[in-house]
Amino acid sequence: MNQIHSYFDHLLVLDFLNYKSRPQPLMKETLDGMIRAYNETPENFESPTQSTVDEMIRLVEEQMAQDENNELIESLNSIKEALPKTHGST
Repeated sequence: MNQIHSYFDHLLVLDFLNYKSRPQPLMKETLDGMIRAYNETPENFESPTQSTVDEMIRLVEEQMAQDENNELIESLNSIKEALPKTHGST
């Protein structure tokens, strides 16, 4: 982080993908898109093309939606496990 901060006057960290506390890894598509966007970014941190930015936004939104689905499934499973066990009707 200090290395990155040395290039800028100010630095704002937006960890919207929760790298430090992810219960599951990022989707392959998200990682591939991040690598592709990095490779398409011009030298000296100039802005990438709008299509590169748009594609990265789309991938991050997909990742965030998948994360929300995973959280919902985990919550439902927790509720299901907490319910009393019932046996078939007699």
